Amino acid sequence: MAATTDPVHFFLDCFHSLRTAGADSDLLDHFCAPGSDFVYPSHLDSPSVAHLADLRATMLATDKLTDGITRLCESYYSHLEIYHILSETTPDPDDVFAAYIAALQLHDPDLSNAAVMSAVWKVFDARTDPDSLRKIKNLFAEHELEVDIGLDVNTLSSIRAIVADDVLYRDVLNYLQLTQSSNLSWPEVVEMIQSMILRRSPAVWPPLESLLESWRDTRGIHRRQSDKR
Repeated sequence: MAATTDPVHFFLDCFHSLRTAGADSDLLDHFCAPGSDFVYPSHLDSPSVAHLADLRATMLATDKLTDGITRLCESYYSHLEIYHILSETTPDPDDVFAAYIAALQLHDPDLSNAAVMSAVWKVFDARTDPDSLRKIKNLFAEHELEVDIGLDVNTLSSIRAIVADDVLYRDVLNYLQLTQSSNLSWPEVVEMIQSMILRRSPAVWPPLESLLESWRDTRGIHRRQSDKR
């Protein structure tokens, strides 16, 4: 397979091929790794294996494609969730997803994150409905919190289930991000979340408080001195 002159098409081909193969973390890790000892999952049929092998050979022959696919695989599950959101809510999910992958500009590692995200939001703002856009924004906020403060996927899923409202959940995420964006302490942020929740959905606060306290304790984050017993 000759190296494609269209990196966006190549990245899309890799994503959809990995998605069709039901890629797990092992397949994603091995797909991007150098060397010839790559073993494909036994459940894949011969044409799927042959196509993945061709894609991998093309990728490994071109540094920019290798770097781009590595970044694609690192955030594969986020991309997959975006694809699922678009598939459920958008008349032309493949076209919108292709525009999203193009906006990521994976072939250009020198672009700033701000420039990339500006292009991404232009796509989603123009081509998704408000409900889908809110879900996608929540997804990006979750990813930032995973990276910035170590909130794991299970904890975030539990927060979402307790809150049970996309708008309110987004506001909780926005407050949690203040620990980084405004350098506020964890107790200060939790107090702000408590105030908001008690105004808007009081029944949510007891289970949410318990969950946040449990996560805080596992992370070794201290309470305010006045709160300690």
